[in-house]
Amino acid sequence: MMKLISGIFAALATMVGLASAEPPPASSVAPKNLREGSLFPKIDPPFIVLTDETAPLKRYPVPNTGYLQHSGHGLSDEDHQAIQTSSRASCAVLFNTRDGQWQRAKAFNNVAHVFAVETKAHIWDSATRECFHRDAWKKRRIDGWGDREIPDLRSQIAIHRYPKLDAGYFRSVTRGMGKFGLYDVVIERSADSEAAAASNLMQVFCQTIAANPVLEAPLRTPISIESLPPQIAKSYREGDHERRL
Repeated sequence: MMKLISGIFAALATMVGLASAEPPPASSVAPKNLREGSLFPKIDPPFIVLTDETAPLKRYPVPNTGYLQHSGHGLSDEDHQAIQTSSRASCAVLFNTRDGQWQRAKAFNNVAHVFAVETKAHIWDSATRECFHRDAWKKRRIDGWGDREIPDLRSQIAIHRYPKLDAGYFRSVTRGMGKFGLYDVVIERSADSEAAAASNLMQVFCQTIAANPVLEAPLRTPISIESLPPQIAKSYREGDHERRL
């Protein structure tokens, strides 16, 4: 069974959290009340669970404006303030199956957008820890997917970098691979000057395992842009910076 988890936030109306499959456990992405399992129906996936909370928001707390400034997409100052005064949050969780996971994940992105448009909500992706205006969500998560079965994952995941000040290096980790039943990827040590190279390597690796999730020789798996689907490989070669997360 898959527990694909992403999220959707609401300003003044709604928050939606989306879900995804094992390997990553639900505890890594699901809100606490969902991790406890009491809200999950005893049926086989795929299905969606939708829960709501009205202010004050305790189960689904709102990110502060400082966080939104560096992890928000398409948000104005007015959006930042509106999110802080959200009166209601809705959390939607998709339980998927590995068979057909990409099609349903793509459809779920569309469901999230329709929901946000209808309720004037802002969207919080709890897997990548990013907040979106609904127009930015459409551009990145829907238009960025295009007509491919497996998208260019740069439009669907994020890379977070954390300084290890005492050691003089950075730790980089992807966020969002769990939405597709895949493990997130980590580079434990890289210099600040290697940020772009580390991100590119992680993105190519993630794209590689999206198509071939079982690595027969993990320590000797060749990673190359040229092995990616032609359209995605062309985008990498041309340095499509807008879609690098």
